[in-house]
Amino acid sequence: MNDHRVSSSTRNYLEKLKEEAQYIAQNTDEEKKYTLSKKRADVIARNETNRFVNIQNHEIAKSMGYKFHIWQTMEDRYVRDTHENTNKQKKPIDEPFEVNGYLMMHPMDADFGAPIEEIIGCRCTETFSRK
Repeated sequence: MNDHRVSSSTRNYLEKLKEEAQYIAQNTDEEKKYTLSKKRADVIARNETNRFVNIQNHEIAKSMGYKFHIWQTMEDRYVRDTHENTNKQKKPIDEPFEVNGYLMMHPMDADFGAPIEEIIGCRCTETFSRK
């Protein structure tokens, strides 16, 4: 899929995440007892943003008639072994990938019970094919 335009709802969602992370980073010391560090907030915002983008891309690809999805890692030294083993796995678009024994419809998908170790910090993406 070559269309990288971002919808206004996606832009609004990303802006809200950014604002929340900035708010957390600017709290007073007393408030920080009950909030997250800026680093932790950044990790959460990055993960939630990537998860949201993966969900949207999957749904858009289905609506555009793509029949298959392919797990794609960054193919660098930071890729976790379990995701490297899944790299380039091609499945019908409605069938989940198997990642380290867990089912995932797309990178960062926890709906089938994948553990946090397979989700947090994942930089994988999903590509699509009509054949």
